Order: sequence, then C-alpha cells, then structure tokens
Amino acid sequence: MTDAPNLLGSTGRIDDDALVPFLQQQRWYGAHTRDVHGASVVDTVPLCDDGSLYVALVELQFDAGTRDLYQLLVRVDDGDVYEATDDPTLASRLVELVASETTVASVDGRVEFRAIRPVVAPEEPAARPLGGEASNSVVVVDDLLVKTYRRVRPGMNAELDMLLFFAEHGFDHVPELAGWYGYEGERVQATLGLFQRFVPGAIDGWELGRRELSSSPGTFLGRLAQLGTVVGEMHAVLASDASDHAFAPEDMTPESAGLVSARIDEEISETFDELGDREELTALIGRRAQAHDLVAAAAPSGSLGRSIRTHGDLHLGQALWREPTWMLIDFEGEPTRTAATRRQKSPPLRDVAGMLRSIAYLASSARRAGTVVPDGWEDAARREFLDAYRASPVVGVLPSSVEAQDQQLAMFELEKAFYELRYELDHRPDWVDIPVGSIIDLLEGAVV
Repeated sequence: MTDAPNLLGSTGRIDDDALVPFLQQQRWYGAHTRDVHGASVVDTVPLCDDGSLYVALVELQFDAGTRDLYQLLVRVDDGDVYEATDDPTLASRLVELVASETTVASVDGRVEFRAIRPVVAPEEPAARPLGGEASNSVVVVDDLLVKTYRRVRPGMNAELDMLLFFAEHGFDHVPELAGWYGYEGERVQATLGLFQRFVPGAIDGWELGRRELSSSPGTFLGRLAQLGTVVGEMHAVLASDASDHAFAPEDMTPESAGLVSARIDEEISETFDELGDREELTALIGRRAQAHDLVAAAAPSGSLGRSIRTHGDLHLGQALWREPTWMLIDFEGEPTRTAATRRQKSPPLRDVAGMLRSIAYLASSARRAGTVVPDGWEDAARREFLDAYRASPVVGVLPSSVEAQDQQLAMFELEKAFYELRYELDHRPDWVDIPVGSIIDLLEGAVV
C-alpha cells in the first residue's frame, strides 16, 4: 500500500511538480528559507532488475541561480512512485548490494557499493527507522545501521573519510564501519550513504544526562570524565599520522590563527548587526567591543598548538553510552558548512568548546523541565571533562600553556554561543536567555 505523504508520481515516474512540496515537508530538507525556482530528476539508477527500486538524484534550482542536489530512495508499486527509505524491501536491497559489492548503472552514471568488512544480507526484508539527524535518514537492517545522506555534495563525505581513517588506525570508540555507497557521473561524484554496525542498548549522552541529572548527578560527572578521555584519545588518533596529507597535523602560525579569529570576529559582528532592539537581547547592548577583545586575546605569542581533523559538531547527542564506555558518532560536521569546509583542519579545542556548551545546555534544559540541578554542578561537570581531556595523549597538539588553552577555549565557546543565539532567535525565541547568559559569563570571565 502506498504511503500517500511520500507519493511522488502515479504513472511509474517521478512527477517534477510533486518534488518541491514533498521536499519542503521533510525534516532533512535544508533550504526552507529559500525561494525555489524549479525541481527536476537528473538521474535514476536502478537497484534491481525489474526497476521497482532505484536511487534518484533530484536537482532544485533557486531564484539566485544556485542549485542543490538531493538523494531519494524510490519504490514503484502498481505505477505509484514513492520515497521509500524506510521500506524494508528497499533497505534490505541496499544491504544485499553492499554485501556483494555490486555496481549498478544508469545511462548517465553509476552507483558503487563497497564493503571493508564482511556483510551478510538479511534472509527476509527488514528495516527499523531511527529517524536520523536533520541532514540524513537512518534505518537498522539486522545488525547494520544504514545511513542515507540526503543532500548530495561533491567529493568524499567527511564522515566516511573519518571512519575509514579510524578503521585503519584502530580507534574503537566509533561504531564499526562496514561499507558505503556512492554515485559517479558527469554531473557529480559523491558519497550517498554508509553502513555501520548498529550499537544495541546504547543511549546518547544528552538523554542519559537528562535522566541522571534528576536521579544521580554525581554518576554523570564520572561519565563526563570518561567522555573527556575518549574525546582526547580521538584527537590523539586524528593527529597521529604525519604521512597522510588529509590528516597530518599542522602547526598553527600567527597568520593561520589570525584567519580563525578574523572569521569568528566577522560572525560576531554580523550577529550584533542583526540584533536590533529586541528586549530579550538588552543585556548584550554595548558588549561588541568586549567580544572582539576576547577573540583577540586568544591569539597570543608563543605556542598556538596544532590544527588537526576534528569531529566538527561535537555535543552530548553525538556520544553514545554503552556500558562500560562511550562511542562517538556522526562525523559529518556542522550541517550548514560546505563539504570542503567540513574537511578542513581546526584546533581540537573547538570540539571541546562544543561539548562544554552542550553541558551548559543540558543543565539549563534540566532546570526548565523542573529538575533541581545541584549548586555548582555545571562547573564540576566542566572540570571533570576538561581535566580528563587534558590528561589524555592529545596534550601534545594543544597550546603549550593552560592559560593559552583557556583563552582559545573561551574564543571557541563564544563562537558557539553566538551560533546558538542565532539558532534560538530563528527557532526557539523563548530559549534565547541560555546563549545570552553564556555570552555574558564568557565576556565577564566567569567561564574559563
């Protein structure tokens, strides 16, 4: 039976006129604020001999002349055409194709399936949707997690790049990579999805933190110390191979540090320019110069540390707890960044700042839900995470002094807090007080 909300056509082909309304209803669609000029199917690659399952690449054209490419996984049933990522037959077919490392072709391109571990195809079609993040879709087929990247970006996906590196260098705090699939044609060469071992019984750090803050806040402090160690080990592995140009650590120079701080400065200025006279932002009036001073202080003379490949979007929701340790997931980087930007090297303390901001949000969110957070808990949580992180092998790529590390951390936390401010203004105005309060604390030196 066809799922009407996912209906894309009724004559055995995708109807171009159905694409825009369908895409605009999807959580993973990334252009809700842009005016769409048109949409069309640019290629379809069959996944089985009878043509009932296929990958479709869909192009959206915008009024400004720019274009985005999206991936749909499609099933045809009695002439009805619908998007069917969660369909058991289609999801299981993807696993069959990676198990046999098959290449399937269309007139204009091909989709290649590759495995780096043995993959066993399911005996019966099965798929359990997990929802996924804003930019992709995830289903579980037997013991495999199948992730479909919706926005198609040229080149190797940053997450696949990272997982292949971890597999080669023996970092076991990530779900094991089993394989991937990608498209190659005249228009684009891109990663379309990957296959990882599913981690049953795991809970993400955000949900675990919410639970334990209300029942056992001290227990979660200990888990945060473990998480600090794991993040430090991740960064140490990412900095370990000087022979791989894509991952070799690079010394930061005053010039490269200046470029980092200049970009953050620019984003802060743009945010202040857009604040207007909103009442909830009154506390930030007159703080622009302080913000720029804090950023400038993060680039002192002396050792600036090294730039390495990083997670790029690290927070508690990207960490899975499964007794007795943590695993890290979702290495795509920030969804709003370009593919090339996501693969750029960065000071590892930017990841740390993201986790510290997530801890702050956890405490604030818990209070909003009526949980009594113990006095000083957030400061203790920061210390537990940071102390364990600094005691890990990553210390060799950090700025040489704790003072320089703290200055760099404050800059990246400020960057993240202004990002959060823009997000909350657009999506959750009643949460604006959280980033505003954090910005004030950072500027007044209350958070180090």
